[in-house]
Amino acid sequence: MSFLLLTGTLLWIAFVWKAIHLLRAPHDLPLRAVTGCLASMAAAQPLGVSRLAAQFNDLVGPGSAKLTQNVLVLVGAYSLMCFYLFSAAGPAARRRARWEALPLVATILVLVVATLSVPSDIRNQLMGKQATEHTPVAIFFLTAGLYLVYAFASTVRWSIRYARMSRPPLAHGLWLVGTGLTLTTLACTVRAVFVVVRWTGNRVPPALAAGAVVLLLFSAAVFLLGVIYPAVISRAVAVPLWWRRLRAYHQLRPLWETLHAAFPAQTLDRVPSPWRDLFSLRQVHRRHYRRVVECRDGLVQLSPYVTAVGGDKATDQALSVEERARLVREALQARQNGVRVSTQATSFALPAEGRGDHLDADTAELVALSRAWQRLSTA
Repeated sequence: MSFLLLTGTLLWIAFVWKAIHLLRAPHDLPLRAVTGCLASMAAAQPLGVSRLAAQFNDLVGPGSAKLTQNVLVLVGAYSLMCFYLFSAAGPAARRRARWEALPLVATILVLVVATLSVPSDIRNQLMGKQATEHTPVAIFFLTAGLYLVYAFASTVRWSIRYARMSRPPLAHGLWLVGTGLTLTTLACTVRAVFVVVRWTGNRVPPALAAGAVVLLLFSAAVFLLGVIYPAVISRAVAVPLWWRRLRAYHQLRPLWETLHAAFPAQTLDRVPSPWRDLFSLRQVHRRHYRRVVECRDGLVQLSPYVTAVGGDKATDQALSVEERARLVREALQARQNGVRVSTQATSFALPAEGRGDHLDADTAELVALSRAWQRLSTA
């Protein structure tokens, strides 16, 4: 039960993650397909819980939980096939996807007929226990199992092909997906054999039946790990940079607030509230870049006053950050007093030579000035 809960949780996490991506790119066919796959598989999970299945049967009708669960799994397998087909692009892929829908529809029709062939008064009991010694129940589970073997076996070949063509971490993720699908194909094949064995009146050892279920759940976990692996690795690699920029974004706030108050027209976007600014974790890179640009633009606007009050010190690269902070204060005071200055901007608080002119060097210089400004303001 705990492993089933883990698998279901991973499915829902993966679905939500892909659904967010789909909202940003709703016309991406491969993304639509993989999101549909995860949605179908995730929706099927609760129907595997006995209590929820019983409630569903009471609400919809006898045997509906098992039928719906299997249909969702079949649709998920078909959607996974479509993901690989659409990834190949071209009109041929769309035609192939439409043709592949025919076996799916035929399989679902067989499942519906098989379900209705079981007497309604014992349908929940026989379907719930997978009593495949009864012919309609055997047809139901054998048909579903054979379709899954076909669908997953097809996707294994495509997964391995794309894994060989890709680079890490995507390649590693595809190898995990391929491994998970291979194990899933094996588990579905074994379970289909078990259906035939039971239908012919023979007995399947409980240990083997339980092992097939464990293999199926384990293969699903490996598959899901492969789906999320590239994104997890990419995010993990990006975390240090993300954290540095988040810190710099907040460290620039004292200087940014001062310059924003003096030159509000330099704001590139709406100003977030202090509480939202503190706890917002989204779009950190965009916010960081915007704040650096706004601080630099504010200093450019202030630079004529800095030159007026500081003279040659304004462009002195050896000037300490504390002295630069004092020049900022004096320049702001001069601007407030209406001191007449030149309209010519000058370079001020630029990175020292040798540190480069890239964003990180400029950020470091502005952060140092912002911290010095905060110390000066609170002294």
